[in-house]
Amino acid sequence: MSPQEARRDHIEMLRFLGINAAFGAGLGVLFTLTLILFDIGGLGGYLGRAREPILPAIMIAAPMALTFAGAVAGSALMLMPYRARRRRALDRPSSFEALTRDIQNRHDEDRDHGGPK
Repeated sequence: MSPQEARRDHIEMLRFLGINAAFGAGLGVLFTLTLILFDIGGLGGYLGRAREPILPAIMIAAPMALTFAGAVAGSALMLMPYRARRRRALDRPSSFEALTRDIQNRHDEDRDHGGPK
């Protein structure tokens, strides 16, 4: 892979992860808004009675957004398509296959030459 192709591949991967992380952050904020609007655990009531409700809402939404962003980005990372690398990995034998082939070749040589050396 040339340096230009590698750079393009890295930019594409970072864009993919960034989009997924942004989606996860949006889900986290949406989840926080749902908690507040449905008054889960009295959260909406507490924020409604607060003198300054914006700061506590942000203090609840920011960690939720980061948690969801990390979870979605992590799952996207595990599901990321590695087409070229996977194709190359499938073309070359695994170390186990190479080892068994080497053992088989030695066995065949021993059999052809009258036994082990």
